[in-house]
Amino acid sequence: MSERSDEIPVGLPLSLLLPSVSARVLPEGTGEKPPISATKRLTNASYAHNKKTKAYETSCEYFYSFPMTNNYDRGIYIWSTETGLKTGNDPATLDELNDKWYLNYVDVGGMGSLASTIGGKLTPEQFVDHVFWNTDTLFVAIFDAKELEDNWGVGKMADYVIQKYWLTKTDLIETDGLTYKEISFPPHEGMKDIRMEPVYGTYPVKN
Repeated sequence: MSERSDEIPVGLPLSLLLPSVSARVLPEGTGEKPPISATKRLTNASYAHNKKTKAYETSCEYFYSFPMTNNYDRGIYIWSTETGLKTGNDPATLDELNDKWYLNYVDVGGMGSLASTIGGKLTPEQFVDHVFWNTDTLFVAIFDAKELEDNWGVGKMADYVIQKYWLTKTDLIETDGLTYKEISFPPHEGMKDIRMEPVYGTYPVKN
């Protein structure tokens, strides 16, 4: 499977983007999960990046993504309970994972996506509220990409997870509701109180 990154060039059709990220169409001004898929709504739509809001503007909607930085010494795969297109057939738990299609590859020093959505203009707080629209925890699993690929077909994919995070709203956004917190792997010092397995300090932090 080809490696993919969420460092998205301006002008790329969103239809090429959606298979590698969580993408749900969000009607402007609501927090409800609509029944129609983002793929159907936005095929061949072009967009421009708004650096201030971290959104990608389409002709009528915006693409929002919560990033995670890979500070590990090799490539990683990310999976969370908010990745995939969420069409009803996607794996809901780590043990159900059976295909790398659902994972987001992130190269050394790159950024991947923990969760994302498409919709009207949202503040950072509204975007985070949408990610947590039906849960109080965002579960994230991180794989060593080479180890997973070298052992593909041996055991379950869950056997090759090297880090797990259980993130809450307060782990992702500051109390001002305007500033995102930095999430990375390995976890940096500011993440040491986040629920995780293995515990903070297991992997050396890059200075």
